[in-house]
Order: sequence, then structure tokens, then C-alpha cells
Amino acid sequence: MVEWRVLKGRPLAVPFASQYERAIHFDLHGHEFGAADEIEYERMADAFMSQMVSPMVQQCRRRKADRTTGDRVRLHFQFLHFGTAHGTPEVIRTFYIPPVARVNRFGGPALYLRRECDKVFED
Repeated sequence: MVEWRVLKGRPLAVPFASQYERAIHFDLHGHEFGAADEIEYERMADAFMSQMVSPMVQQCRRRKADRTTGDRVRLHFQFLHFGTAHGTPEVIRTFYIPPVARVNRFGGPALYLRRECDKVFED
């Protein structure tokens, strides 16, 4: 059974762009969160990207090459949960935990988030 939710007045079958995208990301990153299956991983990703910004959960917006607003980028400074979302209606692009060594190499969570936010992407 597909779970439906409504985002900005439009129904979405999954917070990821498709079940295929959800499966790929679960295979790559589900174990990082201890998710038992794709649905649990998707719920975790959706909960993370939907929660309120706080001192521990910060976000920013990337710019596309054409200077328009791009991905919403989010990082939990303590647990290092990292996610991005894009599009209208917004869907999750990715959700994972970057290696601590990578985050530290860029000077810690705040500077890592800044680096990720400064990336320019094409859709």
C-alpha cells in the first residue's frame, strides 16, 4: 500500500521524487540510520526535513547556476544528519550522515553546512 500525503495542496506518494529514488537512497544510506526498510528511512528523512529549524538544526538555500533559488540544505549539528530537498512541490533529494572526518576537515558542522550551501547545482 502506498502512503499518500499532501504537500502544498498536491498529493505525493512519497517524499522522495519516486519509489525508485527512495530505494536507491535507502540502499546507500538506510543503514546509517538503522532503518529497517525503505518506508522507515523515508519517514526519518521526511521528519528531519520537516522539523523546525533550531540552534542544532540549521538550513540554507543553494543557488542554481542561473542564480535562481535551488536546493534547501539542512544539517543537524550534533547528529550530523544531512538532507537536501528541491522542486515544487518540494521532494527530498538525499538524506545521509556525512563522515565525521569530512565534517571536521571543513572546520566543523557550521562551516561544513556553509560549504554545502555554496555549491551551485543544475537541476
